[in-house]
Amino acid sequence: PTGADTVVPVEEIASADGTATLTAPAGIDPGQFVHRQGTDYASGDALLAPGTPLAAPEVAVLSSVGQGHVRVGGVPRVAVVSTGDELVAAEDPVLPHQIRRANDYAIAAALRQRGVGTPAAVHLRDDPEAMRAAVAELLDATDVLVLSGGVSKGRFDYLPGILDELGVVKAFHRVRQRPGKPMWFGTLGEKLVFALPGNPVSALVCLHRYVLPALALGAGGTPRFGRAVLGADLAFRGDLTRFVPVIVTPDAGGAPVAVPRELNTSGDFFGLAGTQGFVELDGDQGHWRAGTAVPFHPW
Repeated sequence: PTGADTVVPVEEIASADGTATLTAPAGIDPGQFVHRQGTDYASGDALLAPGTPLAAPEVAVLSSVGQGHVRVGGVPRVAVVSTGDELVAAEDPVLPHQIRRANDYAIAAALRQRGVGTPAAVHLRDDPEAMRAAVAELLDATDVLVLSGGVSKGRFDYLPGILDELGVVKAFHRVRQRPGKPMWFGTLGEKLVFALPGNPVSALVCLHRYVLPALALGAGGTPRFGRAVLGADLAFRGDLTRFVPVIVTPDAGGAPVAVPRELNTSGDFFGLAGTQGFVELDGDQGHWRAGTAVPFHPW
């Protein structure tokens, strides 16, 4: 009402016979529960930055300031490709020389989790002609191609040659890191092509270290990573950057502590279950003490 400057919650009032009596034990303060104009943000303040994903809080912000229609970036068309004669679908029985596919399912799940939608899933056998035709069709139909397997130095690792024949410009092939050294990346115009190693741990590490950050940057956002404190001493020989899966727990002050999870090999994806991500350790350093702050990449 005109002239009022204070609000009292209805639960602090007793009403009887048309009379309201204050029941608040501490009384009231002038101006309480009045939300004054401009106290959250001033006129001209930016409320949402370009590239911000529109989840429930962001939609609430937009609607509260009268923005019922906004311009948004398009979701890239992504295809996830697994390669190899030895791979069979998850629900199929396996022969002694076969293994069930894991990379394409895991990659597609991570992409859906990051809002990419439902990527197309394709499996290619080790037939260079059929593989070339399939990859050519996928390059025409998608914006981002994520392949796994077939990029190392084996007899049936046809992908680097096929991508070159199809006009994909190689940016790099092989990275000084472990796991994931054979990774390949190139472009065809504005299309991105990531060819990840076939070992499951290597594929997931490269996906989260390179593919997902690239998609986030392409959408105008920022990659997801932070820092954590090592919960144990670590030592490695060689000059490769190391990606080590970790279990993250908070210390007494709430800071994240990363305890390394030892894996059998880069094919030991069972060892990734229960981890929260991996830490990145510089290849120019051979020893890391517990308590050292290092980059942390969440799954």
